[in-house]
Amino acid sequence: MERLDRKKREFAAAFGEHMAVEHRASTMAGRVMGILLVSQPAEGTIDDLAAELQVSRGAISMATKDLLQLGIIEKTTRPRDRRRYYCLKRNLWARLYIDQRANFSDHIEMAERGLGLLEGQPLEAKRPLIEMAAFFRFVSEQMPEFIGRWETRGPALVAELERRYAE
Repeated sequence: MERLDRKKREFAAAFGEHMAVEHRASTMAGRVMGILLVSQPAEGTIDDLAAELQVSRGAISMATKDLLQLGIIEKTTRPRDRRRYYCLKRNLWARLYIDQRANFSDHIEMAERGLGLLEGQPLEAKRPLIEMAAFFRFVSEQMPEFIGRWETRGPALVAELERRYAE
């Protein structure tokens, strides 16, 4: 059992590093995500998570606060239990990317705002903002088709992997 716990902590640490390097999240927030991905049940209190990761309650509290604000985890309760449990949101990965649509619009608006400031300047001065606007317009145009393909194909992919990894 201790070997499995150690392996889970190693996975959580690797996931934390991945999230820090690739997504600029805090390493601890990534570690909390990692441990929730491999724990059963896939939820825990701050005390549970601190014990599993062998870190302080304060570190877990700060990480769960960040993850709640980012919409990655949710807080739940149980009847006749005053403790709060934290778990990853369902369909998290698709929602994280789908929810970026508003972010795309924000980037387009910021690029256009910057281009307005550079009115009368040479094209070379505007190029970074033009590239930014073009990229986010392209992604915004592609997103509905991408979402549609995920909604069509996603359940079958999930079912296929569930069969593959069923005990």
